[in-house]
Amino acid sequence: MNGTNRPDGPARKAVLRAHARERARAYARARGARGGARALARAMRFRAVGILTALIVALALVAPAFATPLDEAAGHAIALVRALPDADGARIDVEALPFDRRTNVTPCGGELASELVGRKLAGARATVRVRCTDPANPWSVAVALRVSLFKPVLVAKHALVRGDVVDGDTTELAERDVLQLGYGHLDDPARYAGSRVLRPVAGGAAIAPTAIAAPLLVERGAMVTLLARGSSIDVRATGIAVEDGSVGMRVRVRNASSGRTVDGIVDGPGLVLIRP
Repeated sequence: MNGTNRPDGPARKAVLRAHARERARAYARARGARGGARALARAMRFRAVGILTALIVALALVAPAFATPLDEAAGHAIALVRALPDADGARIDVEALPFDRRTNVTPCGGELASELVGRKLAGARATVRVRCTDPANPWSVAVALRVSLFKPVLVAKHALVRGDVVDGDTTELAERDVLQLGYGHLDDPARYAGSRVLRPVAGGAAIAPTAIAAPLLVERGAMVTLLARGSSIDVRATGIAVEDGSVGMRVRVRNASSGRTVDGIVDGPGLVLIRP
């Protein structure tokens, strides 16, 4: 075979370019088809997610109608705690803790009865015993609760040290979870005004009853009235306090006239009661 049937150089190059263009177009068509398939797959996934979300929302809306007996018992326990006298006038948060997975009860055909174990809230955890009163299907379950009870209590405006006086400059009322205050709390500023701090209190911390001493009604070196009560007559005298004292405390007082030192009970501001 001679070379007369072969295309010459320029023609051959044109044929090669045509083949290259055709291959490029075929590749582009295949790539476009793959892109379309991926777009369709993404659209299907989005649609599936949308359908699933709608189903979840629909189930959430109708969930209360299908509450389990344990859910009903937990709701009954929460309602009981919210109605306790402890919560009167306070902000209360109650949350039922998960049941043991082995706990299983059947729907109650009668009334539910509940009772707080311990009779009163004593801490951040509480237990309510819920009973089904259906004679044909009686059961009882313990519902564990996490409780927060917020009330206004006396707190330190700033760090306090021993000897500081409790008043409007050092303390204020602020809301705290009183069930977390294991050492107690104070809730009446007027009642404790004038008390002295016995140990350091951090700024913002609730002040425990054991952290303060009652207001001093008798101060050492101050003039006081001595009162001796008899069956038919009261005898008063002037004295000088030998030591500090709060109401109900026993203190020593020196009689200003006789110089004799006697013991008495602080009965009021500057008043010491001498008992026979």
